[in-house]
Amino acid sequence: MITAEQFERLVSGLKADGNMRWYVHVMLLGKTGMRISEALRVTKKDLLAGSVTMHTKAHMRTIYFPKSLISDINPYLEGIGEDETVMQNHNGKPITSRGISGELKKFAKLYDIPREVMHPHAFRHFFAIEFLKRNNNISLLADLLGHGNVNITQIYLRQSQEQQKVAIDEAVDW
Repeated sequence: MITAEQFERLVSGLKADGNMRWYVHVMLLGKTGMRISEALRVTKKDLLAGSVTMHTKAHMRTIYFPKSLISDINPYLEGIGEDETVMQNHNGKPITSRGISGELKKFAKLYDIPREVMHPHAFRHFFAIEFLKRNNNISLLADLLGHGNVNITQIYLRQSQEQQKVAIDEAVDW
């Protein structure tokens, strides 16, 4: 899972390098918790509306876009038509999940982030952890992620060995 520090390094680096297309892609994944298959279908119109309802494997699911995300990335959506997907390749065509994964691996090297944490699904885990830090409602988080029950959501909240080590060092002060 990508950490908050790594996420910040990635988005700051993309922005500083003027890579706004990828800044938008990463922000969309990191600030919504969407599955990559869902993110690839989001249009500019969906984003500006603040939410989109999609068919998933088993049911309908509404994905909400935070106002802060919309205002942050809206200026970079100028060249995208209302009905075009937000996640596009360098030719302005819809990008594939393989294309997303490949570019994330390149950014891992560029921004000194471990390759193993740079994959689209890592941002879903990142969202889950960060959301729960700020809103301690696992039932709501399960709904936002489109999980049928909270047991699936709990898997997303497992901490890495390094995070466990840091937590025990901080907690045990007796």
